[in-house]
Amino acid sequence: ELPAWEAGQKIIAQGMLRELTPPRNPGEYNFAEAMRRQQIYAALFCESPEAAQLQPHTASHTPVFGQTLNQLRYGILQVLQQTLPAEQAAVAAALLLGERDALNETQQTSFRRSGLAHLLSISGLHVGLFGFALFATGRLLNLRPRSVAILTAAGMTACLLAAESRAPVLRAWILGMTLLGMSQLQRPISLIQGLAISGLVVLVVNPTWLFDTGTHLSFLAVGIILILMTMRPLPGPWDSVDQEEQQTSWWRQEAVTAFRLSVGITVVLLPLFGHVFHRVALAGIPGTVLALPLLMAVMLMLGLHLLWSTLCLAIAAPSAALLTGWPTAFLLSCLSDLAVWFSSVQLLNWFSRRPSAAILLLLYTSAGLALYWWGRTRPLRPRWAIGWTAIVLLLFE
Repeated sequence: ELPAWEAGQKIIAQGMLRELTPPRNPGEYNFAEAMRRQQIYAALFCESPEAAQLQPHTASHTPVFGQTLNQLRYGILQVLQQTLPAEQAAVAAALLLGERDALNETQQTSFRRSGLAHLLSISGLHVGLFGFALFATGRLLNLRPRSVAILTAAGMTACLLAAESRAPVLRAWILGMTLLGMSQLQRPISLIQGLAISGLVVLVVNPTWLFDTGTHLSFLAVGIILILMTMRPLPGPWDSVDQEEQQTSWWRQEAVTAFRLSVGITVVLLPLFGHVFHRVALAGIPGTVLALPLLMAVMLMLGLHLLWSTLCLAIAAPSAALLTGWPTAFLLSCLSDLAVWFSSVQLLNWFSRRPSAAILLLLYTSAGLALYWWGRTRPLRPRWAIGWTAIVLLLFE
């Protein structure tokens, strides 16, 4: 921890230059490959902190944008660590900033074995939630449409910068900005076109993200959401029912839609999880159904907690942060406990073989073509999910 140093400054360091080695066992996390995608090819090991010194006369040349971004991320991390317990602060940092270094081994293992690791990969959900909250706030304050759009864009951009413009967050930001621009230009909004534009821009920014598991998870999840939402049955006429029955039917329909989305996301991501983690986690199907509504509540409470805690720390009243800190920590604990419980169900989790990437590509391509031709004229049935899961299990066993 060197808080006196700032982003963009240059240092002089002496140590042992080491090559980043690939994993020794199949299925382990490939740290070297992940670093190469960030253009990091070696590590310099220093015996003591004194081996690295700040280069003189570099403070005036430090980029202002890098300093501001670093201070924003460091400030959010400090607020989380000061106002939440250590384990809950680590989960919150993984959700908001993508910093999973603070997660202990038990937390990482439970999320991976339960099939809920995609919740910690910054899928971009918090960008949409934060943007929607600002959009709704602007509408409630009766602001002009252009002012509402600027407020929403500024909030989504802040989330993007806080997460260091990772691929899933960049995808969510581009998709949100595209839809926002279409609405301002009064053009028809196409979610599929927005997702395609996001994919193109993401690959232009960093082509190696094409081989990144987090990018695959993000785009597949959003793709299945868009497909299922477009195939959502239209509501029936409400003329013959009273208001209470109409409200009950609406809540029932929303619950069914949430269930379909949760099952669809988990089933579609099942082959990719098995290929990357060398494990079949059927527990992710019921786990995601329960975790997604909880995750939305967690994200909303985290945003409220950050705003309130920052205000409390600014006026030197840290005890007042408990007003939002306790419910936020409770929701984060529920999310972690959910992952721990589902990871312990041995019946739904087991190690398996690992098909090649070519088989995985053929599987997804064939499913996409079949879904395209079948889904244009006929609605999806539960047997699609059952058949897909059976084919995946046969391939992995």
